[in-house]
Formats: sequence, C-alpha cells, structure tokens
Amino acid sequence: MQDLSWYDWSIAKDISPDGQWVLFEESSEPTGHNDAIAIRKIDGSPPIQLGEGTVEGLSPDGKWALSVSQDKPAHLTLLPVGPGQPVQIALDGFEHLQSGAHFLTDGQHIVFNGNQPGRPARSYVVSISGGKALPITPEGMLATVPSPNGKYVAGVSVGRPISVYPLNGGAPRAVPGSELPYILCGWSADSKALYVYLMGEVPMKIERVDITTGKTTIARELVPADRAGVVSIAPVATNRDGSEFAYSYYQTLSVLYVISGLK
Repeated sequence: MQDLSWYDWSIAKDISPDGQWVLFEESSEPTGHNDAIAIRKIDGSPPIQLGEGTVEGLSPDGKWALSVSQDKPAHLTLLPVGPGQPVQIALDGFEHLQSGAHFLTDGQHIVFNGNQPGRPARSYVVSISGGKALPITPEGMLATVPSPNGKYVAGVSVGRPISVYPLNGGAPRAVPGSELPYILCGWSADSKALYVYLMGEVPMKIERVDITTGKTTIARELVPADRAGVVSIAPVATNRDGSEFAYSYYQTLSVLYVISGLK
C-alpha cells in the first residue's frame, strides 16, 4: 500500500495502462477555486498538474487524460500527459453533460453521458476527431464503462441491475443477481466479468461479477493503513487484471459540536 495523495482531498480516477501512474483530482484549499487535475508516478515523484476541472480517465496509450466540461457550449477536453496542447471535442446539440466518460479501447472513440434539450440523459459515443455523437443506451439509462475487447459498455442505473450494452447495436442484457446498488470500477482482462463494490463498507470488498452467470467472488479487500475515523472508501479504480487498485477514502479524526439553549 502506498500513499499517493497530494494535499488532503485527492480523488483517485484511473491507473495508467502500465500501472506506473495514478490520475486524480485535487480539491483542497491550495489548488484554489477550481479543482486540479494531476497525475503522479507510483514511485512517489511529485505530482504533475495537467489542468483544472474534473477528469474521468486515461487513454489506452496513457498519453491523454479525458475531462468533462460543464461550460457552454458542451464539450469534452483531452489533456496531454506530457508535451502538447489540450484538444476540445465539440458536442453540438447537448444541453448538459454528466460525469462518466471513458475512451474505448481503440483510443479513437469516447463514451459519455449527456442530454439534449428537453430529453432525459443517456450514453453516447463520439469520435475524438469530432462529428455526430451516436446514442448507445435508451433514454434514462447510462453506461460508460467499456470492455477491453471493445464490444460492450456496462452501467448501473438507480434501482436497476448492472446492464451490458453491445456497441454493435444488439439488445442489452442484465447481469443476473446484480440488483444490489453496486458501483463499477472496471472490467476483467478477458471481458467476462466486472469489478464492483458497495458504498459504505470499511474495509471494502472488491467483487468480481461474471456477466453471464452473475457469480461473484472476492477479488480484493481494501483496508486503509489507518482505519481510525474512516467514514467511506470511494471512488476505486483498477487495472485490467485486477492486480492493482487506486482508491480514496474519507477520514474524520475530530468533530466539534456546539450545544446551545441548555437549561
């Protein structure tokens, strides 16, 4: 276990394909009014700030970080990990973008969540070179976690089981027995299972769920080095073979109460 936090509010978002870097947001006071987007090598080297705002994940080659902007007009931003300039992907006709966006494994397309004026949110796919965004889920359903084989995206909507949506337009299917309020943190390398967890568990169990049978096995248990005052563990990011996990946890070591009106 290694502490890679920057200040006191580092939110883990992704692990680089080679397992050597962790992408995260930093929201503590030293970063100012806007969250900082940063990446840090696991050898403990100082963090490198890539930009400001919110970040979702890294490209398959590890050369770009994907940011979802809340500014108008709607757009995604690719931040270079290394030399280069940010690249904006315009999303015409969208009223609002929601969190949740990832590169597909081809590195040339991105899945994201958004809604058009007067319509419920759904998930779309768009080329990094721009062009029309195409819907991949029904309205009101979100799924932006792509499988390594490039065939599916998975998602969870409130009160529903985990659903897997084929990118070729085929019918979606629900993962059996996945009605618990799971949060997705990635796919297995063979695209046959998902890594999931339940909010509120301390220590936290990372489960591997077979998408065909729904069978679950414990893949890892996450235990903060100092468990005192740990309220929750989240979010969690994992690499493809489930051998490495990056996570954040919320810890409260003291609480001040003010009582008035006593007689």
